Amino acid sequence: MNKKEKIEMIRNILNNATNMNIKKEIILKISQKFDKHVIEYYRRSGQDEN
Repeated sequence: MNKKEKIEMIRNILNNATNMNIKKEIILKISQKFDKHVIEYYRRSGQDEN
């Protein structure tokens, strides 16, 4: 699974968690993991352009 697929999967999990009214602490942890993957993805894609 590549980084873009992981981002999409985590985004879907985050969306499902918010729709299911999961505890805010759990949603925050999922969101932080999502942010981490997005930042890493953009850092790597920026290196490819140089």
